Amino acid sequence: MNAKLSGLDFDRSYEIPVFETGVRLSSIARATESNAATLDEAMAGVHSVAEIKPIVGGVEACFPAMQRPAQGIFTLLFGTLFGGIGIALGANGVSLLFAGVFFLSGTLIACYGAFYLGKSLLVSVTREGLQARRFLFGYPLRTQQLAVEDFRDIEIRQGATLQSGAKNTVYYQLFASGSATKPFVVAERLTSRAEAELLIETYIAYLGTDKRLAG
Repeated sequence: MNAKLSGLDFDRSYEIPVFETGVRLSSIARATESNAATLDEAMAGVHSVAEIKPIVGGVEACFPAMQRPAQGIFTLLFGTLFGGIGIALGANGVSLLFAGVFFLSGTLIACYGAFYLGKSLLVSVTREGLQARRFLFGYPLRTQQLAVEDFRDIEIRQGATLQSGAKNTVYYQLFASGSATKPFVVAERLTSRAEAELLIETYIAYLGTDKRLAG
């Protein structure tokens, strides 16, 4: 693609992999994510948080622990501070009930922060369906599966928002659900809707279905 401009001319080439899936991937083409720079940024963002590789009959996306850790670090520190206040209040003769509430709340918040930092997700997508395996510090916790014939949609859900100065970071997750299956996470720690849309289109393509819900 090239164009004559005042000053430096525009000249850029793109390599776009194309797979025969029988599915028309239309949502990205319709949205602002169709802008090449946005697509490049979304692709870089996805690869910064997920390791994506081909497998027999499909694709595998691994979301390792400790990726984009800001939310987990903040929660862990906040919970530890909150729990420490509870201990200090108890040591200084304040009502044990009041101090206990601080300590228990802080402990729960800190545990969530540790879970966020240590969790990882391994998702495989093939023509047979989706499988998501949850790990914590490398230990398997659960496996959730959805057959392609039961597949209904993949939904974008907005999670926490972190503010650093004038910058707000919004975190997104993808949830897959079926006709008789509760939604379960198939992507996480995404920080833009463009990243979420790109992953949805990838999953849908490998599933080989025309069902689609952008969330």
